[in-house]
Amino acid sequence: MMRSHGSWVKIAVALLSAAATIAFVGMAYACTSPPPTPPPPPQTIHLEGQIFSARITGYSTFGAERGQSCGCGLAIGGGIEVIGVQLVLSGTSTPVPGFGPFNPNPATTNALNALATPPAGTQWSAFSFQLTGPVQPNQPTDLVFTVQAPSGAGIAQVAKSLRTNLIGTGEVSQDGSEFIHHFATISTQVPTVPTLAEASPVQSGFYECKVEGRERKASEDTLLMLVNQSSTEFLCATVVLMDGHQKPVACGGVALSPEDLDEINLCQMLPPPTPTSPLPQAGVVEVVTTLKGDPALGLTCPPDPAKLTQDSFEGGVYGWIKDVVFRGKKRTLADPFTASNIIGIGKTEMRLVPPEISDPSIVFNKCWELSVPPSLLPSRVYAEDTFE
Repeated sequence: MMRSHGSWVKIAVALLSAAATIAFVGMAYACTSPPPTPPPPPQTIHLEGQIFSARITGYSTFGAERGQSCGCGLAIGGGIEVIGVQLVLSGTSTPVPGFGPFNPNPATTNALNALATPPAGTQWSAFSFQLTGPVQPNQPTDLVFTVQAPSGAGIAQVAKSLRTNLIGTGEVSQDGSEFIHHFATISTQVPTVPTLAEASPVQSGFYECKVEGRERKASEDTLLMLVNQSSTEFLCATVVLMDGHQKPVACGGVALSPEDLDEINLCQMLPPPTPTSPLPQAGVVEVVTTLKGDPALGLTCPPDPAKLTQDSFEGGVYGWIKDVVFRGKKRTLADPFTASNIIGIGKTEMRLVPPEISDPSIVFNKCWELSVPPSLLPSRVYAEDTFE
């Protein structure tokens, strides 16, 4: 793969992946050593407006001479446009000495199309650069792509859309019209163990809300604990409460950062009872999870249904139910453990529901059957200081 005296510039192709499930990727070498297989997840950053950068780490330089040229391209879809490529010193924004920003080159795009068919729904967008000076070997480097996303897309959506796209680079002719050395393809697919609904955007459970009165000797609250197990994704959990007659009665969003935990008193989500609409004593709680919108771009949690697609729904949030029976008045409405006497506690796990059984878009749209559009749940419904 390498010749002596640093006479060839080498590159790499890496799959941009924000999750553990990585699909096929094509790879070519020039300008740097190839990345690990599978490549590290990209570091995706929101720069401004609809501009984002994705940094791929794990590269290092080979020796190279002034005048040699590198080509680089990304096969991408979803309305995302590549507007810049740089090879920088690892962990910095400083270009590798001898390199500058790659320039858009339709001839290099044509060369990539001749060598590798892009994945369905994507097309190549390619760049080239002629070295302005010698390149020292063994310098840790990062490959940084700058992309422009369509209106309304946030950082999580951009990261997800880049999971199965190809990056192709290699040494090219001076006009960038031909890859002249070391173009190859490899698969960086991570084997996954088949599971039965271990991850689903929909989960289901129950709640019970009873208030002490003449006919009852104790009160009962139901708490829902939600954890985002993803180490990279910001997620929005939309919590839907229905009464015992399949009628939605309350809805709200919970914004979850990676590995975040929140605890919600479901009984505090219920609207105040009226003579015609008494407080339901029991019902079904459903949680549907979506990629979290970027508030800076005007998106919300829960998201606007008009901006949702099937790709917006995401697994990775898991829930547990904690049912608490108590006597006396609570000092804090959301926390039954502040009552004077705890009689009993029961705990159970929310059940993940496969999408083929419960369509996540149908569950989500139940919120819009209510007279008031859903919003982020207020701090008063959070128990045990988990509100952020």
